[in-house]
Amino acid sequence: MKKILAFFFTSIFFVLPVFSQNTGNNGGEFTKRIEYNKIVFVNNYNFNSKGTIEKQFFGDFNAPFEFFFDPSFAWMGRYGFRLIQDSLMNNILEIKFTFNLEGTQKKVHDKYPIRTVSSTELASMPKDSLNLIGKQNTENIQKAITDQIREQGKLSPIDSRSFPVSNQFAEILYKKAVSLIDNFKATGIKPLIEDCYTATFRTVVDDEVWSLAIHCPAADALKMTNLYKQIIFETLSTEKVDETTYIKLLVEFN
Repeated sequence: MKKILAFFFTSIFFVLPVFSQNTGNNGGEFTKRIEYNKIVFVNNYNFNSKGTIEKQFFGDFNAPFEFFFDPSFAWMGRYGFRLIQDSLMNNILEIKFTFNLEGTQKKVHDKYPIRTVSSTELASMPKDSLNLIGKQNTENIQKAITDQIREQGKLSPIDSRSFPVSNQFAEILYKKAVSLIDNFKATGIKPLIEDCYTATFRTVVDDEVWSLAIHCPAADALKMTNLYKQIIFETLSTEKVDETTYIKLLVEFN
């Protein structure tokens, strides 16, 4: 697990949150919805704001707060978390994810090995043989990249980790999410954005379920997305929730 997470900490996924500016909410396409949390027929939960993939993550009920990260390409790994309570009414932060980069990389690299050439071989091997090895290595690298994208494009089994959290942390996490959705307003005109991820925020407020799904978020939504990603990957890596740090960052969030 830690080897897998190391990849994400050094990749485009992990960006530390900065709460020093507010430049408006001129992100990409977005949908903001307020609906009944439950519908008729034995008080079924209303999942209209959840797509097929998100239902596989959070399709059993609407938690008080949910966050879901859906990248441009499935091989990058989908992930999210929600606030729930156990049978004793203790607060639980449940993180769910589908990335399995380590296993996929090994499978692909074993299938398309790269031939290395020692310094001794390099000095004595004919140029035609070296060119042939170079050509084969190039082809294998291209095939490996294609296969890795194809393998990661398949939805991996959803893994889950649960961590107990305090009432204070759960309360501020929930309230800041409600405030983010409630105060979100688009500015200007919709920009033209191609590949980017979609971040979804969802809360239950009384008898309503509020949701905000943004393709390539900006401003406050981007800052909050980055903080939630930090919470996910640091918690999975250390196997504990650093509540002191996250409460401080949430309090500073306006």
